[in-house]
Amino acid sequence: MKKYCMLVVLSCCALAFFSCSYMINKIDSVQGPQVQRMDVPEGKAVHLIFGGSINGETHPCGCRHFPLGGLPAVAGVLEQTTKRYGPFIYLDTGDLLFPSNNVPHGVDKSLTYMAQNLVRGMQQLGLRYMVVGDYDLSKGPVFFNDLVKSSGVQVLVANMAPNAPISTKPWARVDAGPARIYIIGLVNPDVFIPEHQSYFTDPGQGLDQALQEVRADGFSASNPKHRIILLSHSGMDFDMALVAGRPDIAWVFGGHSQSFIRIPTESGKTQLVQVLSKNHYLGHLILDPVNGRTSDAYDLIEVRQELEAGLTPNPMIPFIAEHKKRVAELQTQEQTAMVVDSNDLPKFPPAQYCIDCHKPQGKHWRQTAHSVAFLTLLRAKEQNNLTCIKCHSLGLNHPRGFDRAASIIELGPPEESLPDSTAQKTGKKLKDSYWTKISKMAGLEAKSNSGMRSRTPEQRLKISKAWATSDRQSSVHNNFANVQCLNCHNQSSEHPFSISQPGTLDTGVRRDHIKSACLECHTYDQSPEWYQRTAKGLPGALDEGKFNALYKKIGCPLYVAE
Repeated sequence: MKKYCMLVVLSCCALAFFSCSYMINKIDSVQGPQVQRMDVPEGKAVHLIFGGSINGETHPCGCRHFPLGGLPAVAGVLEQTTKRYGPFIYLDTGDLLFPSNNVPHGVDKSLTYMAQNLVRGMQQLGLRYMVVGDYDLSKGPVFFNDLVKSSGVQVLVANMAPNAPISTKPWARVDAGPARIYIIGLVNPDVFIPEHQSYFTDPGQGLDQALQEVRADGFSASNPKHRIILLSHSGMDFDMALVAGRPDIAWVFGGHSQSFIRIPTESGKTQLVQVLSKNHYLGHLILDPVNGRTSDAYDLIEVRQELEAGLTPNPMIPFIAEHKKRVAELQTQEQTAMVVDSNDLPKFPPAQYCIDCHKPQGKHWRQTAHSVAFLTLLRAKEQNNLTCIKCHSLGLNHPRGFDRAASIIELGPPEESLPDSTAQKTGKKLKDSYWTKISKMAGLEAKSNSGMRSRTPEQRLKISKAWATSDRQSSVHNNFANVQCLNCHNQSSEHPFSISQPGTLDTGVRRDHIKSACLECHTYDQSPEWYQRTAKGLPGALDEGKFNALYKKIGCPLYVAE
C-alpha cells in the first residue's frame, strides 16, 4: 500500500512538472528538428532567457548570506516572465552538469545523480537549447550525449567534428510569430582538456559554415525581424575577437569565463553578454522585431530565493526535497565505502576542552554563529555533504580530525559483546537519535525556524550550552561539528601542560594565519558582501575595511592568565 501511494505521488509530481514546463515555454516542433515555432503576436517583442556554468547545482548552499539561484527560484522567475511577456526561449551556455572537468571516484554516484536530476529539472523548466561546456564532459562524451539526448534538450555546436560521439545540430531556427531567430552554437576547443579537443573543429570555419547555411535558409541582415544569436562556450576574449568581422551576428550569449556583464559589451556591430554561475543571475534579451536590432534591450535577473513564490504551488520545491534526500543517501554510501589509513595521533580536542580554562573567550564564542555552524547544514539537509561540512566543522580529512560525515561525532562504543554488524547498526541508531535530539533542541523542526545568523547572541549561547550538556549526557568523546577554537588557533598537543609553546606566532603572523583560514570558506561566492566589485560588477578584491570590522567582532576577548 505504501509503495502504491508513493507511485501515485510521484506520478502526480511528474504531471505537475510537465504541466509547468508546457505553461512556461510553449514551443512546438514544425517541419524538421531545426525549426521551432513560438506564438508571438505581430509587433510584440520576443524574449530570450539564458544561464550558464550552473555546475551541477540544483539549489543554493544553505550557508550563503544572501542565497541566489536554485531551481525553485528559477521556476518562479520563469513563471512571472510568462505571465508578464508570454512565451520565451530558454538557453544555456554550457558547464551545466558538473563542478569540475573530472568526477572523483569517491563521489561518482552522488555527482552523477545530481547531474542527471539537474537535467530533469531544467527540462521541466523549459530549457530548449544548450551548447556543450568542458565540465559537461567530465564523465565522457557518451554519458553527456545519452543524458541530454534523453531529455529532449537540443545541443548546438557548429564546429563539432563529424566523428564525435555527441549528437548535435550546428544551428536552430525559431519562428516567433513574424520574427525569425537563428541560434548558432559554438565552442573553443582550447578550453577543453586535451583528450576532448579532437571532438571539435576550427571554430571560425564552423561558424562561417553555419552563417552560410542560415543565409541560405532565408536570413536577411536588412530584415528587422531577423536575428542571429551565437550561443558560445569559448570565453569573453575569444568571442570578441571571433565576431569582430562577422556583423550579421546580433548577440553573443557567452560562457566559460563567467564574465559578469551588466551592460552589453560591443565588438564591431555585435553585442556580447555573460552571466555569473549557478543560476545566480539569468540574462534576459528583449528583441524588437519592429525597429530592428539597434532597439533590442537587455537586462539581468537576480535570482533571489524569495522569487520561488512566483509560482504557487511550485513543483520544484518538492523536487529539491526529494533530490536532497537521495543525494544524502548516496553520499552516505560513498563515505561508508571510503578506505582511510588509521593513525595513533590524538584527536583535536573540542571547544569545551579550551573553555574550561578560557571562560570569557568561550562565552564570546558561544554567542557567535561559529559555535552552532553545523546546525545550518542540518537545517538545509546538507549534513552529509562533505563540500559543505569542511567549512562547518573542525578537522575534516586531517589526521587528527575525521574523514566522513558519520564520524563527525564519536559516541561511547556499543557493548563489546555485540556482533560487529549489530554494533554498527546500534551505533548508527544512536547517532540518528543524537542528531534528532540536537535538531529539536535548536528548534530546527519548527516550520518557522530561522537560520543561525538571524538568532540573537543570547539564543546562540543558550543552544551552544545546551549542546555541550547534551554531549556529556550522551557520552560524546569527540565532536568536530561547528567552527571551533582550533579552526583559528594553533595548539601544541601538550597544551596546557607544556612549559613552553614551540611555534608560538607573533600577533601579525597569527592574524594572517587566521585571515587565511577565514577566506578559505568566506569566498566571494559564499560571502559576497566581504568583497568589492569592479565597475562592471565583477568580483573584486577583499574589502579590507569590512574584513577588519568583522575580524574585530568575531575575535575573542584578550586572554589574561589567572
